Amino acid sequence: MLLPPQNGVGRPPPPACVFQISTGGPWGGRRAGTAVLARAEHELPENDLADAQPQPPDRLEEAIQAVLGELQPIPSPHAAVLLPDEAVRLALFEFDSLPRRAHDLRDAVEERFRNSLPFDSRLARITFRVQHGADRPSVFAAAVATDYVLRCESAFEAAGLCPGFVGSSCAAALNLVDDDAMAVLLKHSDQAMTITAVESGTVRLLRRIALPNLHGADAAAGVREVLADVFPTLVYIEENLGRAVEHLLVAGFGEMQGALVEALPSESGSPVRPLLGPEFASASCGSGLMGYVHG
Repeated sequence: MLLPPQNGVGRPPPPACVFQISTGGPWGGRRAGTAVLARAEHELPENDLADAQPQPPDRLEEAIQAVLGELQPIPSPHAAVLLPDEAVRLALFEFDSLPRRAHDLRDAVEERFRNSLPFDSRLARITFRVQHGADRPSVFAAAVATDYVLRCESAFEAAGLCPGFVGSSCAAALNLVDDDAMAVLLKHSDQAMTITAVESGTVRLLRRIALPNLHGADAAAGVREVLADVFPTLVYIEENLGRAVEHLLVAGFGEMQGALVEALPSESGSPVRPLLGPEFASASCGSGLMGYVHG
């Protein structure tokens, strides 16, 4: 299941350990309810991001073992695993009317995915959530190559863990988004930015934009590059979704995040804040982990 249940509905007792994988290695957290009692990360050499189909980080099992050593004591081997944004394709599909049978709806979602995935949609793990909050019914969906998931699961199992939930980092991060307004989350991960508009708990817009030059750029140049994509998206939301953006949230922009938070209000006219607290100010990873914990 790639999309975590909202507000804990339908979720079994949550695991004590939550991991978020990035191309640079895993983050891990040991939790009790919504409190994170310990967290740790282990850096690995990043994979070649030029590959059309991402691969799990090399030496992932070794990194998981290192993180586990810092999270002790572990009360249970059960764990939730959040995959990097580069591995999971999120999509928003609108329908004039939804197929009545679950099997037909799944076929329709797979068909929509078919021409946009860098892997065979028939061999993908696909999950989706039906939404009825907008003018037309829509489906918020996620797809990932089955081989990618199996390789990640094998690494966690070899480390002595049972990955009962394997999901999307970006989708989990949406649990931290205000759900009583039109809010937009700007989430950066490696070489791309995902822009998600959420209105009263319903995903209304989803865009993924390549930002290949953001790493290593000075803060001012990075901010300009982000704003060039964000501003027209905000205009589109107001003109086509019928509601102005009331909150902007940012996550994963590392050292340039402070400059981005300062620059966005003058461009957007909307309040802006980091999705996570100051302890994550320079982190490019963690929003999915914290979103899953608080979901």
